[in-house]
Amino acid sequence: MSLRIRALTVAIPYDPVELLEASKRKDVLRKLSSLKDRTKSIQPPVWTLRAVTKPIETERLVNYNIPSLFVSLDAIRTELGFDYLAIPILLSSSISANDLACSRRAVNALKAKEGLFLSLNIGSFELEDMPRIAGFYSSLLFSLRKDRDYATQTRISLVLKGPLMTPYFPSGASLSDEFSVMAALLYSNFLLGSIRSRIPLHEAIRRAYHLAASPVSKLAEALGMDFAGIDLSISPWMDESVINLLKALRRDSELTEPTLSSILRVNHLLETLSSEVKSLGFNEIMLPLAEDNGLKDLVQKGVLRIRDFIALSMVCVAGVDMVPLPKGTLGFIKGLVNEILSVALIKPKPMGIRLIATDEEPGVLVSLGRFPETPIPLI
Repeated sequence: MSLRIRALTVAIPYDPVELLEASKRKDVLRKLSSLKDRTKSIQPPVWTLRAVTKPIETERLVNYNIPSLFVSLDAIRTELGFDYLAIPILLSSSISANDLACSRRAVNALKAKEGLFLSLNIGSFELEDMPRIAGFYSSLLFSLRKDRDYATQTRISLVLKGPLMTPYFPSGASLSDEFSVMAALLYSNFLLGSIRSRIPLHEAIRRAYHLAASPVSKLAEALGMDFAGIDLSISPWMDESVINLLKALRRDSELTEPTLSSILRVNHLLETLSSEVKSLGFNEIMLPLAEDNGLKDLVQKGVLRIRDFIALSMVCVAGVDMVPLPKGTLGFIKGLVNEILSVALIKPKPMGIRLIATDEEPGVLVSLGRFPETPIPLI
């Protein structure tokens, strides 16, 4: 069965600074100490085990030693045997001095901690805020590009209209006052096989949900935690490409996938189903370039460009994700971010952005740490 739990994620009811308190750290270790062993027998199998903290405002974070804090958080992750831990930070749309200081220190501290992820969350924002937000995010990417540090950039996202309770990283956040468990699925091939067996897509998604929700909810109950739900988003992993699924679903169009209409139809179905089951998060098609060999092939052929990823984000709220940018000035990166912010401004849902500023030309294959080589798209 080509169905896996891509991410089993525990939402911790404490922010990063609270986890410095001995009693809360002890509470986390006590609650989660047996989780890894319990997941070994779960079917469908669990691919990655993750945890995420509550968001923290920069006003609260600014007086702390962030590198030391990250060391402590990573030590908790290691002791639990979890693969990854995400830290959501809340920023103001005006990008205050505290926002700048904390974000820069956090990004620098993140370099040495490969198991930690970081999301920079901005709630509501207006048109006049966009230049500041774009300049802020672009400068963070640009500083990492100077060191040719592409891998760290893959562990940072800018989340607009967030934070968002989702098992997907880096954009996930804990918005719960209790320990809770949520999950994401890797099931593009599962759905593709179902379609080829003449099972309607909505029935295949519902079946995948129940196959995963049953063991995850029982696990949560056994640990005395809430079952928060499943993000039904359809995400790729290399040869398990979303493009193959979209091709199989294509109706009368001869256009090359991914198309706006195809994604919109699937997203509408996911939104409908998400209201019928216990779900949370994005619940949409995801198009992370570095994680989808079908997308990589289209980029190498010149079919998909950066502007196409921006346009597709109109119907793909997960956003422009894992896209390496060609070499350019700070103003060039800022301009692209402004384009993405323009989409996010008019979208009703939260949207994540994960770009990688590189020092390479379009068409070059670039290594992104744990991700296989990824082609840099044309603009």
